[in-house]
Amino acid sequence: MKNVKIKINEKCVYSDIEGKTVILNVETGKYLELNSTATKIWELMEKYQDFMSILNGLVEEFDAPEQQLKEDLKEFITESEEKGLIIIGD
Repeated sequence: MKNVKIKINEKCVYSDIEGKTVILNVETGKYLELNSTATKIWELMEKYQDFMSILNGLVEEFDAPEQQLKEDLKEFITESEEKGLIIIGD
């Protein structure tokens, strides 16, 4: 996943609802509720569009082992892609 390009699906909207961030694919109705780490990943996806830049942003933001952040990012990407929230490219 090192050089993978990640793009937020233009059919998605997100909002902070009662202190929780929720992403909704308005076309499919599928959504994802985000914790603080996932919210930061989403914010980084808006800024950067590649795996390593997003991972580097997480490493700067959180006091956690890089390997753990990498696994969290991979899991988030997989779930987001399955729900049609992001588009993965080369």
